[in-house]
Amino acid sequence: MQNLCNFMKTINALIIQDKKLLVVKKNDYWILPGGKLEYNEDDISCLKREIGEELSNTKLIIKNYYKTFKGITPKSKKFLESKCYFCEVEGEIGNPSNEIVLKYFVNASCVHKYNFSKTTESIIVDLYKEGLIL
Repeated sequence: MQNLCNFMKTINALIIQDKKLLVVKKNDYWILPGGKLEYNEDDISCLKREIGEELSNTKLIIKNYYKTFKGITPKSKKFLESKCYFCEVEGEIGNPSNEIVLKYFVNASCVHKYNFSKTTESIIVDLYKEGLIL
């Protein structure tokens, strides 16, 4: 059985525009927007809360569930389960919080040139193989 202290569930937004995926940089790693699921919180509430914290004044439209990816967090080395949802932004993306930088990632063939978490890298490769991003 997995040690719950060493296990994390995250809910992440797949925001794709013109086949480019929105990614955020936290600490030293590029990851998907979203974050840790809190106790007794459902996926949708988590995603809205996290996007509100990371990108203030951003109106997120959650479309549908994509897939769940498993991996290890880069800093704390915890087991990670990342549930991904396709989302759209209504209007403009709000101001990013001080803790993050955001950009649209333009080419999956360059994934090795960036410091992505391994889980995020797996998600990018999967989206690319399905023709959803460049």
